[in-house]
Amino acid sequence: MLWLDKHCEAFFRYYGVQIHVYYLSASISFYLNVHYDEKINPKSDQQLKPDVIIALLSQWLPSAMTTDLELFLSKLKTEYEYSPFGEQLLGYELTGHESSYFIHRINQQNLPSNSKFFDCEMLILPPYQRKGHGRRLLTAIYEDLRTNSRVQDITAEDPSDEFVALRDLVSLELCHKYLPDLFSKESILKTDRVAKEMIDKAREVCKLTKQETRRVHEMCLLQSINHNDDKQMRRFRLLVKQRLLELLEFDRHNKIELVDEQNRKIYITYQYEVDFEHYKNILQSYHKYIT
Repeated sequence: MLWLDKHCEAFFRYYGVQIHVYYLSASISFYLNVHYDEKINPKSDQQLKPDVIIALLSQWLPSAMTTDLELFLSKLKTEYEYSPFGEQLLGYELTGHESSYFIHRINQQNLPSNSKFFDCEMLILPPYQRKGHGRRLLTAIYEDLRTNSRVQDITAEDPSDEFVALRDLVSLELCHKYLPDLFSKESILKTDRVAKEMIDKAREVCKLTKQETRRVHEMCLLQSINHNDDKQMRRFRLLVKQRLLELLEFDRHNKIELVDEQNRKIYITYQYEVDFEHYKNILQSYHKYIT
């Protein structure tokens, strides 16, 4: 329900406006009701015609919206018979909650070979955030596509910091689950850089990009070393900074601004500290989920 008090000027020549919007969670059918205490009489002043509220709101509401309460309530009878489009990938419950949650996908038609999938938009509404839904949703996407031989890898379009953290966690889980030998402590400590076999296998089995595999490798190294050992931490630091330097070469905007060697060092050092703290948070979340 949206409440507008009598002093609100959102709608011209109305007082005490109340707008009720209800919707059914499965079929997303909308019911709209507008109530007001008073509106100007257009016959008394032809120059001050009141707004048509429903017409103004309709541009933001679906065409299936109704103002007929009886019609809306009649749909409750068939609400539980509603079946979402596509195929159900996952159903789950959260500990301590009675609700069940389901993830569906719409079938892809005529998918070309060697396709790159882009995660363009992910939206978790505020009441459902910080409960693990995003992790389950992204994991379901990877699990669905990783066995598809026509998909080369999965990337994200201009990801936010929150999405990068989510993707790092899911990628780490996938590599430990499906490539445990390659990303084991013993394997990680054998080499000072990510092996080509890791990159190829992570793309083939988990659909990770090269850059994401390098990040997983860095997290696994941090997971495997003693943080109080200066020699081991130096090894980790050089690995991360090398990746950051290579990324900088492809970042034309920052590359132009960071021509000066000293500025480049400051920038790389700062980015390393950001990644270091980020990785520690991801590893903490990872251990929380596997225990």
